[in-house]
Amino acid sequence: MRIIDNFLQGLLGGRMELCTFAGNCSHHLLVEVNGDIFICGRNANKQKFHVGNVVQTKISDVIASDAFQETSRQMQRVSEDCEKCKWLNVCKGGCSYYKLMFSDGLEPKTEYFCEGYKIILAEIENWLHAEGVISRGTSFKSSKKDNE
Repeated sequence: MRIIDNFLQGLLGGRMELCTFAGNCSHHLLVEVNGDIFICGRNANKQKFHVGNVVQTKISDVIASDAFQETSRQMQRVSEDCEKCKWLNVCKGGCSYYKLMFSDGLEPKTEYFCEGYKIILAEIENWLHAEGVISRGTSFKSSKKDNE
């Protein structure tokens, strides 16, 4: 239900609350017991998402580091298919974990649940049109940069 609520908020111009659609993965850090820091808890123990260690380095230095900044930038990237998608401004390309799970390195793939998201978004859009909340001419397509 939270996904539907977030999609509805996004379609109506509100703030997306789920990290999956907020486009801000680097705001969610996981610190392991040994001090290793990973961007996003889903990426725990995946070396390509390891950005530092709080035992060895201050957290502010980790966040300012090239490793953190580059990994954060890569996680925000979307696939070519996403760049052309009507729904990019709402889903932001989806969850970085799923975009990068099957990729070599940090080149994003289309998010694992993409087709399902499109079905849900189309149904919500149809409902908003039918209820007169938005007009038929309303376009949801915009670039990811418009929402950052």
